[in-house]
Amino acid sequence: MLAPRNVSNTFFESRMHDRVRASLSNSWVEIDDCASSFHRARSHFEEEGDLARLGDLHFRRGMGFLAKKEYENALREFELTTALSETLPSARLACLAKLGKANVYYEQQDFRVALRLADQSLEGFWLQEDNVILAEVFLLKGKICRALKKFEFAEWFFQTSLRLYSSHENREGVAECNYQLGMLLELRGRHTEARRMFERSSATRDALAVRGKDASGSSGNSV
Repeated sequence: MLAPRNVSNTFFESRMHDRVRASLSNSWVEIDDCASSFHRARSHFEEEGDLARLGDLHFRRGMGFLAKKEYENALREFELTTALSETLPSARLACLAKLGKANVYYEQQDFRVALRLADQSLEGFWLQEDNVILAEVFLLKGKICRALKKFEFAEWFFQTSLRLYSSHENREGVAECNYQLGMLLELRGRHTEARRMFERSSATRDALAVRGKDASGSSGNSV
């Protein structure tokens, strides 16, 4: 479905929030609605003294809360991730916590705080040379800059994210980048280019859906 023309930025941002949460859920979180599973995992990691995996657990739970719009709970989990990153210490966990918080503040439309946190996480991930996570950060920075009407920066960040996702054949990320680029181009009045981006995004998502159905069918037939 293509985005309509001549619609306010607020409308676009509200439309995108749903896609952002869905993208975050797919990229970072396997949400387990059973709280007992989380508590069992947390107890196990605490007993084993595995603080790194405990930090990952709190980060993933924070992303789960973010996907469900439970922002205070999400921030609480990211603060626990930060505390564990300082105890270890772990630069990776510290950067993940900042990225998580940046996403929360973006959703709450506190764009300047979101951008500051995204920049801080970018510095750390750049040193770690993790291109998939870098793609996530550039995608977020693009959305923030678009909300701040810094459209040229936003386009550069989206294109950079797209290149990184493409280099790792991350098709979900590619689809999301194309969609976000389409929204940006539509806002800038470049409707033909925007339509092309929406069509690319839709085609990639359709291909992923078909592949998912084929995989489910194969699994069912093998039982």
